[in-house]
Amino acid sequence: MRARSPWPGPKRRKPANEPRQRLAAGLFGRRAEQLAILFLRTKGYRVVARTYGVRGGEIDIIAWRGRAVVFVEVKARPKLEDALIAITPAKTRTHVRCRAALARRK
Repeated sequence: MRARSPWPGPKRRKPANEPRQRLAAGLFGRRAEQLAILFLRTKGYRVVARTYGVRGGEIDIIAWRGRAVVFVEVKARPKLEDALIAITPAKTRTHVRCRAALARRK
């Protein structure tokens, strides 16, 4: 019998439901973006771009009202706490880089 290693092996993916779960997560995220757009429109914002890709990342929604331009990152999670945890410093830096790249284009 072979001795078991004390080191954990490589992480293994769940093969059976992964494509189905990914599809469901994508649909959940798109629905959350639609709800965010509806919310912004009710507040008087005009959505000018959706899923705007720039070098180094993407911005989910770009909208403006008057002179104010807003860049929205939609995080769809069952609980608010989970969504707040999903906004990491790395994600914030990526978002800032995307906004700067967009500002240079315009």
